[in-house]
Amino acid sequence: MIEQVRLGGSGIHISRLALGMMSYGRDPERSWALDEQAAEPIVKRAADAGFTFFDTADMYSSGESEAVTGRLLRKLFSRDEIVVATKVFYPTTPGPNGRGLSRKHILAAIDASLARLGMDYVDLYQVHRWDNETPIEETMEALHDVVRAGKTRYLGASTMHAWQFAKAQHVAGRNSWTTFVSMQNRYNLLYREEEREMLPQCLPAPRRETRNDSRAKRRSARADLRHRRRLRDHRQGRNGRGDARRLSRTGRTRVAPAPAGSHCTHRRRHSRRTRRRRRRSHTTHARNRRDHAARAAVSPPAPDQRMSTSGNLAAAAQAAAECLGIAASDEVLVLCNRAERAVAEALVAAAQSRTDAVRLLEYPTLSRNGEELPDHVAKAMQDASVVFATTTYSISHTRARLAATAGGTRIASMRGFTEADAQAMSVDYELLRSDGARLAAALTAAESCRITSAAGTDIRLSIKGRRATADDGNLQEPGAFGNLPAGEAYVAPLETIGDGIVVFDGALADHGLLRAPLSVRLEAGRAVDAHGEAADWLLSTLDAGGEHGRSIAEIGIGTNPSAELCGLVAIDEKALGTAHLAFGTSASFGGVNQAGVHIDGMLRAPTIDLDGVPLMEEGKLKTPPCL
Repeated sequence: MIEQVRLGGSGIHISRLALGMMSYGRDPERSWALDEQAAEPIVKRAADAGFTFFDTADMYSSGESEAVTGRLLRKLFSRDEIVVATKVFYPTTPGPNGRGLSRKHILAAIDASLARLGMDYVDLYQVHRWDNETPIEETMEALHDVVRAGKTRYLGASTMHAWQFAKAQHVAGRNSWTTFVSMQNRYNLLYREEEREMLPQCLPAPRRETRNDSRAKRRSARADLRHRRRLRDHRQGRNGRGDARRLSRTGRTRVAPAPAGSHCTHRRRHSRRTRRRRRRSHTTHARNRRDHAARAAVSPPAPDQRMSTSGNLAAAAQAAAECLGIAASDEVLVLCNRAERAVAEALVAAAQSRTDAVRLLEYPTLSRNGEELPDHVAKAMQDASVVFATTTYSISHTRARLAATAGGTRIASMRGFTEADAQAMSVDYELLRSDGARLAAALTAAESCRITSAAGTDIRLSIKGRRATADDGNLQEPGAFGNLPAGEAYVAPLETIGDGIVVFDGALADHGLLRAPLSVRLEAGRAVDAHGEAADWLLSTLDAGGEHGRSIAEIGIGTNPSAELCGLVAIDEKALGTAHLAFGTSASFGGVNQAGVHIDGMLRAPTIDLDGVPLMEEGKLKTPPCL
C-alpha cells in the first residue's frame, strides 16, 4: 500500500503518489485520451494500490476529465476517503473573461468544476499558471473567498517562477488571506531548474532565534531569579539587611522593618555602565533629575488599567495574560495560524514571564468561523489550563472549545488579532464590568427585543428564557471563556422566532467594512434573502454551515469606548454605540443550534427596545428600569 503523507505544511493527508486524470475523458483533439469505460480499470487498480489523491483540471478534455473523475471516484470511494484537486486558468468558455485568474473567472470556474465533478467542494484548488494581466491581489482575494465559501479546503499553485510564487504568498500573508499549501512544479530528470529556487522556496526555513526571543529569555531568567530570591528570603524570614525577629504568640518569623533613617550597609560593585553614567556632565544630570521629577508627578494608572497607552503588541500581550490571571502553576497553550505567528510569539513571551509551562501550537488555517478544529488541537486544548486562540477564524463556537471549557480550561479567543487591536485593550476594565453586567441583566430579564435603525433595520426577536453574557475581560475563573479585546453583552435569541429586515451598515465578519448597506430578510428566524454588498457571499457561506447556517444566533451590544469599526470582527463587535446580529451556531452560549459557521454583521447607531422599553437610542445606552 502507498504511504500516506501530509500535503506540505497542511494537516490533510494524501497518498505519496497522485493519479493524474489528464488522460481520461474523451477529447476529439487528443486521440490518446481514454473514455470512461477504458479509464475505469486503471483508476480501480490505483484505488486498490492505496491511491487517495486524484488531480485534474477544468481544461483537461474541455471539462470531460472532471466529469469522468467525479463519476469514477463515486463508484470506488466515499467522499471523505479521497483528496480531489483541480485547477483554474486556461480558457473554458469563449471571450476574454473565460480564462485567466480574474475574480470573475475564478468564481465562475469553481462553480463549473464542482458541477462537473458532482461534488460540494474540492480539497485542493490550484492556479494552473501565473496571470500577467490580473493583479495578484485580486487573484489571492478571490481564492480566499472561495475557501471562505467552503468550496475548497486548501489552495495550491502550479508552474510559475519562484519569485511569482513568493509574491503571491507574501500578498496573501500580508492581507491575512489563505496562502498556498502546495506547488505542482515542472520537474523531471531532464528539467531540474526548479532545484535552484523553487524547491528551496517551498521547503520550510529553519526558524532562527530573533532578538525578541533572546530578550524574552533574559527577562524570563531575571524574573525567575527574583522569584527564587524572594522565596529564599521568605523562608529564612529576612529583610534586605538580613534581620529577622520571632513573633512571641505564633512562633512564626516576620520580617522586621528597618529603623528610620538607616541605610543598607551592603555595597555593590559598580558596573562599567554605572561608572560611565557618573562621568556625565552636570547639565545632563540636572536635566535627568527634572525629567524624573516630571515623571514622578504623573499619577499612576488605576489598578484595573491593565495596559499602557502605547498600544504596542507586547503591552497588549501582557494585558491579555493579566486578564486570564496566569500563575506559575498554569500550563499555557497558544494556538495560531501562520498569519498570526507574530502575535502568538508575543503572547508566548508574556506567558513565559509568569510560568515555565508554555506551548505554541500552529495549525493550518481553516476555511471559516466555527469550523471544527483538528483532533490534535482539540486534545491540546483540554490538556492546558489556559488557552490563547489567536487564529484567522474564530474557534469560539466549536465543539473543541466547548469541551475544553467544560473541563475547566480558561480560554481567550483573539481571532485575527493585530496591533490595531492593541488600542482596544487599553480600557477601564472596571467600566466594562459594570456596563456589561447592567446590559446582560437587562437582556436576561426581557422577553422580546426590537431593533431599528436609520439605515432601515426593523426586526423583532424573542429572548424569553435566554441568559445573556457579559464579555468584560475577566477570565480568571476555571472554565472562563471570552474574547479579547473585551467589551460586549450578548444573548442567543430563540432560533425559530424573528421576522423583519436587518440592514448591516457597519461591517461583516470575514468580509470587512461595508461600503454599501447589506439588507437581509428574516422569516421565522432564518435569513431567506439578501441584497446589497456581499449578499451572495453571505448566503453561500451560511449555507456551507449546514442546516442551521442561516438561523439567527446572536444579539450583541458593544461596550468598549476604545474600539472603533475597522473591518476586524474582534474589534467591530466591541465598539461602543454599535450592535451586531449573527447567524449560525448559538449552542456555545445558550442557544440550541450547532452549525459549521458563525457570521456577525454590525449595525451603526441602532435603537434597541426590550419589552417596549428603550435600552439603546441611536447608539446611546440607556439605564434599564429593571436596574
